[in-house]
Amino acid sequence: MPLPQTSSPNDSNRRLVRPLQFGLAGYGMRTIELTEEPMTALPEYARIPIIFTVDRVLDVTNRDDGPGGFVLSERRLEVPYEKDYDAIAGEGPLQWAHRFDLSNWALFTARLASRIVGGATVAVDTPKLTMLEGRRHLAVLWDRALPDARVVYVPPIHGCPRGPPQRNGTCWSRCG
Repeated sequence: MPLPQTSSPNDSNRRLVRPLQFGLAGYGMRTIELTEEPMTALPEYARIPIIFTVDRVLDVTNRDDGPGGFVLSERRLEVPYEKDYDAIAGEGPLQWAHRFDLSNWALFTARLASRIVGGATVAVDTPKLTMLEGRRHLAVLWDRALPDARVVYVPPIHGCPRGPPQRNGTCWSRCG
């Protein structure tokens, strides 16, 4: 069965990927629409701020039980700071078309009651994008979400036997 189409006053190329039920603290269960957008929607996507407060980091240490292993330990920072990738000169979604060929990119948005609350961009086969290391089979994903929509719980399809998800909404049963 084909995916349902969504309409937009500015661009009819949006394609609904999937409606998804989720819980948002203080708001209860809601339905969010995940939509693939044309790259012409980058200005709307760019309005989602990418600034956040860094109040903890992960320390990496070697495991004591053999070669090749490591342990990640969360550590709170004594002095939190703000990180804003869009404040870096030449960065941000509105600059991408000037820097890269976007023909192999995909743009997705998450909408709650028709309001864009988040999104993601996937880039592949883009020679000038150094993160791809010149390889055509790699992809990079950038995501952003409104601050009040960053901590959500997406109920797993088949249950989550190991309890509620962590801060990022990941269900343990999907992680192994």
